[in-house]
Amino acid sequence: MIYGIIAEIGNNHYGIMSRAKEMIKAAHESGADYIKLQAIDPETAKGSMTPDFYKKVALKEAEYYELRHYGESIGAKVFFSCFGRVVISEIMKISGSQFRTFSNKDLEVFNNDRTIISIPTVTDAELLRKSEVVNKMNIMYVTEYLPKFNNVDFRQISRYMRALRKPIGYSDHSIGTGNCKVAIADYGCQLIEKHFHIGKPIIHGGIAFRDCIHSCGPKELVDLKNFYEKEFN
Repeated sequence: MIYGIIAEIGNNHYGIMSRAKEMIKAAHESGADYIKLQAIDPETAKGSMTPDFYKKVALKEAEYYELRHYGESIGAKVFFSCFGRVVISEIMKISGSQFRTFSNKDLEVFNNDRTIISIPTVTDAELLRKSEVVNKMNIMYVTEYLPKFNNVDFRQISRYMRALRKPIGYSDHSIGTGNCKVAIADYGCQLIEKHFHIGKPIIHGGIAFRDCIHSCGPKELVDLKNFYEKEFN
């Protein structure tokens, strides 16, 4: 199983290679155990964002390899969520939107202990239908984006633990790191994913990119890692 803090850079580099490396270095120095980005083929990617956005943030396939090797050179574990026909790193992440849209046959290909999957709030029937093809994966409950009043339904973690009979991690899309700390302290989540950003928010379509809004900065990540280590070490 995979444990620790994942700094989710996602597309917060906005397609700028130098910024991606800067963010990987900052996340590593802030204590992240793993650093995740999105690897996108803009021609075949399907996700929660528009095709125009994916074209703006996508890097070349060779650059995703370069980022992985850059991480290795500084001792950082870099991996990807893959959208479309792009490289798959040793560790791979399946997003909540992919969980919903992938068939059981699609998911079965990735059913191993090096894959992390985010599962949003789903019905018991849907969870049961896909439970056999995700049973070897590292599973995280993923919150909705920017939940109202920052309220998170943590009961889903307990429900997934009972249904899947294994530890459940937590992928956070609320503001700040307070809900991550609740997941750690009150629900024993040992795999935590939090979006990470440095500098000014990205403006896309006249508004701040949502992944920047619910991201934490280096100081917050250091604090979260220290909290995590006090709870589990």
